Amino acid sequence: MRRSPPRLVCCGAGRTWKVTTADPLGAEGLAVEPKLAGRHVVLRPVGFSDYEFLYLLSVTGSNLWRWRHRGETPSPELFRQVLHAGVLCQFVILRASDSEPVGLVLAYNPDIRNRHCYMAICLLPTVHHQSWPMESIGLFLDYVFGVWDFRKVYVESPEFNAEQFVNGARRWMTEEGRLREHWYHSGRWWDFITWALTRDQWMESRMGNYGYLSET
Repeated sequence: MRRSPPRLVCCGAGRTWKVTTADPLGAEGLAVEPKLAGRHVVLRPVGFSDYEFLYLLSVTGSNLWRWRHRGETPSPELFRQVLHAGVLCQFVILRASDSEPVGLVLAYNPDIRNRHCYMAICLLPTVHHQSWPMESIGLFLDYVFGVWDFRKVYVESPEFNAEQFVNGARRWMTEEGRLREHWYHSGRWWDFITWALTRDQWMESRMGNYGYLSET
């Protein structure tokens, strides 16, 4: 449900007029001030105090071989050095009910000239198959499309990670590229897939039937 446009209100006997709204809308229905808190999750910019959690997140359970380092175990010092490499923005995902960190979502490799970037998300294995953390994707996409004039956001992944997107962002995305038998893992070669979400697709989706994405 979209919020009402700003209203002019008269204040006091001198008839001083001012615009009153807590959350004005841009041309595409995106809030001028990006919303980083939803019903289930809160997005918080990465800070120094998050480094230990993010290191453990990257080497815990299946994240050790699914996530950024693909089986390697970097030293904590090297991890800190590469954490922000190529990253446009990144947020720790907090569970709203108790502010516990459960993951990381980021945009990286931005191409400002051609107006696209890449997105990735990593969650604790304990919440991989739960639906509520997916709210973070909606909040994050609103942030990225609202702050920058990107035409597309890409997600790329080996084929064995594809099932993680079935109930998440992949339902909004279109497969745009596939490198056949490009990635070696667990004794076989896997395809490497690139999906794309256009700005128009996202605007249509967020105003449709995606629950938290269209609620104030």
